[in-house]
Amino acid sequence: MDSSNMPSNGELVQLDHTGSDNSPALRSPRVNPFRRLWEMDYRRFVPIVPPQAELSPHSFIARRPASRGKAVGELGQHGWRGFN
Repeated sequence: MDSSNMPSNGELVQLDHTGSDNSPALRSPRVNPFRRLWEMDYRRFVPIVPPQAELSPHSFIARRPASRGKAVGELGQHGWRGFN
């Protein structure tokens, strides 16, 4: 990984679904934030259920809505659900 592309303070950068953060390169609507991270040699992405996500009533996460924003999951036909 190219350390020149990492934040100077060594902290992780968390992006929301719009790709917005304090980096001008990621604020552009034409820049895919995942492509930018890929170009920085990040290869392991884990999808996290958004904190305010609508949950699938069939999901185990629906029984624990407080886990939104922390649990891994995917967007399905009826809302967000966890991995089986």
